Amino acid sequence: MTIHLDPDAAVAHGSGSLVFNHPEHDKLLIKVFRSRDKPAKVSDYLRPTKRRFGAFREWYVEYEHYLRLLKRTGKCPDYLPRFYGFENTNLGPGQLVEKIVDVDSGRMSRTVSQYLRPPPCSVEELHAPLVELLRKIQRDGAVFRDLNLSNICVVMRGDTPTRLVVVDGLGEFTMILARSNFRWIHSLWMRQAKTKLETRIAHAQASVTSARFPA
Repeated sequence: MTIHLDPDAAVAHGSGSLVFNHPEHDKLLIKVFRSRDKPAKVSDYLRPTKRRFGAFREWYVEYEHYLRLLKRTGKCPDYLPRFYGFENTNLGPGQLVEKIVDVDSGRMSRTVSQYLRPPPCSVEELHAPLVELLRKIQRDGAVFRDLNLSNICVVMRGDTPTRLVVVDGLGEFTMILARSNFRWIHSLWMRQAKTKLETRIAHAQASVTSARFPA
């Protein structure tokens, strides 16, 4: 069976992917690549997984790192969406992933970037879930390509954020998996990631404030 997706009906987009609601399962999303394989570069010959998987290397890296986390923790991390395999679509192979939704309403959770848009919600209420997210990432040695405000969803219970879930960019996309294999390098990256996140949230908050109270 091939699932038909309307290219104009994407609910989100990730790093090179379009994201759609699954037409038959309201708890699932389907990710498809926006473009197919590109001509090989000279540097690709130094990266066996890029030669083997092409554009699908992104999914390979995600699954590989997810399995690392399962081995380390013995359970599915609650700060990541779960993976449910693949399906054929009219736009090419699709990856099935858990749809992150708010606790009470069942609506698709907003990203931190969306959460901070006017009318803004309380930045202070994000503090505890953010601290908890970073604690779990540090504890498990999880690695992400980039922790940015558009990659993190805010799961709400009523008007209160309860937890944060990183929905894109899982895994290490370098030739040498330094952050995955060396705790001290992972700790250095965590400090940098924390600083970047705090700076991005502060900038987003400042932008909202200036929009509400123009000079």
